[in-house]
Amino acid sequence: MVHQTIIARKIPFDSPEFKDALDLRENVLRKPLGLSLADEDITVEEHNIHFAAFLLPSSPGAATTLVGTVQFVPVSATTAKLRQMAVSPDHQGLGIGRKLIQEAEQCLQESGLAKVVAHARLNACRFYEKLGYRVVGDVFEEVGIEHMRVEKDLKNVTDA
Repeated sequence: MVHQTIIARKIPFDSPEFKDALDLRENVLRKPLGLSLADEDITVEEHNIHFAAFLLPSSPGAATTLVGTVQFVPVSATTAKLRQMAVSPDHQGLGIGRKLIQEAEQCLQESGLAKVVAHARLNACRFYEKLGYRVVGDVFEEVGIEHMRVEKDLKNVTDA
């Protein structure tokens, strides 16, 4: 297998990368539930903070591929809600989700945010716990899937 570098960075709303992130979200998060982003008003995401993870192939001229995405919705002056975390199924288990979250948390902390909350799918709770999130409360259903609330204080995001 050719070695590929993973980078994660903030992406602008309505950019070509954002459109690729929407496609990834559609295929990974929505279609399996019989839902479609076409039925939603994406303009409400304009003020959210969007991040994407990319694979940079080591061979010159090879295409950069968007393989992960996540967004954060500011809910107060100090807290953001993590939403729409998705990694391409072909690239899961390679540390892409971890890198994406860690880069985003660093950026959020630098912008003055102190806490991240999320509604994590039950099968993803362990992923978040490994990144320093704690489960809060009981299981609940959202979009027909069991979820749990997770949260993390961003005081020491570099320690996770």
